Amino acid sequence: MPALHTFSAKRHEILADCETKLGYTFVDKQHCFAALNATGFRLRWSTDTPPATKNDRLAILGDIMLDANLARTWNRARSVAASDANLAFVGFGRGLDRCIALEPGTPDVSQKTMATTVEALIGAAYQDGGDLAVEQVVSQLGIDHEHFHAVTYKSSHTHRSRYYTLPPLIVF
Repeated sequence: MPALHTFSAKRHEILADCETKLGYTFVDKQHCFAALNATGFRLRWSTDTPPATKNDRLAILGDIMLDANLARTWNRARSVAASDANLAFVGFGRGLDRCIALEPGTPDVSQKTMATTVEALIGAAYQDGGDLAVEQVVSQLGIDHEHFHAVTYKSSHTHRSRYYTLPPLIVF
């Protein structure tokens, strides 16, 4: 995860990396930039754009859009696939922790911050490109039903936790 000053200075590189990981290119980069802002600071993409606040509002939109996307294709396992634990697992597995702007002094991306950011990125994709963009990002991240394969392993927090394998990264 980049330090705040690095995040601002290298925002073009960071967003390009994030877009590659999502398999979606944002038409309006401000949407992605806002989704990656896990700080309490109002960050600007450029001097002529409004400041981006913390990604919580985009995460709510992303949560709703993810649920709607999954509901169109399958119902039984969507609550597990859209859980914070699974979204964090997917986000860390795709290396999105290296794209998130954190509060100064925060050493690592928490599971909650990662899940919120994945939801925010889905919300940003919806704002940027509608339902088709959400479908593309959800598929690329492996949250859709075509890539959903349950596996069980030991977790340090519980004896048995259910997580999901990641499909290979697809680059368009």
